[in-house]
Amino acid sequence: MIQDGKPVNYSYNGVGELVAMQYGNTGSVRTIAYGYDAMGRPVEVRSAMAGAGTVEPENLKTVKTYHYGANGDLNEAVEYLDFDRKANLQGTTVVEKYSYDSLGRVTELEYVKRAGETETLLEKYTQSYDGRSYATGGSYLADNMGDQEDLSVSRTYGYDAIGRLTSTGITEVSTPVSGTSTTKSRSYS
Repeated sequence: MIQDGKPVNYSYNGVGELVAMQYGNTGSVRTIAYGYDAMGRPVEVRSAMAGAGTVEPENLKTVKTYHYGANGDLNEAVEYLDFDRKANLQGTTVVEKYSYDSLGRVTELEYVKRAGETETLLEKYTQSYDGRSYATGGSYLADNMGDQEDLSVSRTYGYDAIGRLTSTGITEVSTPVSGTSTTKSRSYS
């Protein structure tokens, strides 16, 4: 395959999983490798740039890892901002944390910045459901760590007896670094 005038080569393992992709074959070459667990779930993405030729697997740096719970749900996805800091807890990462209800539906997603043992919330999404698994509400929170304004958005949804969306409500609260919060509400039927 050719992309932007450069060859793209793909490698697969014996069960058909993509294990490597190489973009280019001379000059600036990008290699990306993918790792899987015994159940075929992705567990890591590794990447490297090279001056020329193929990059050996041991020279690839970890870019992202995936961690699963005992029931198979994705619990965390960790993005290594400074590459390959798994052994060094001083490295900074952004972590996606997932929470689920008893039916396996995502109820919360948090993005946190992790530096050593310290975690700082960047964004948080929540979702609630009714007995039919329709989304009935949700929220979004963005904490800009004092750089800009913080934002909080709440949503509600209503449905008729056959599951058609009949109403939506949105409340948005923005809080600047210095100043008073502003609230905006909208509803649609």
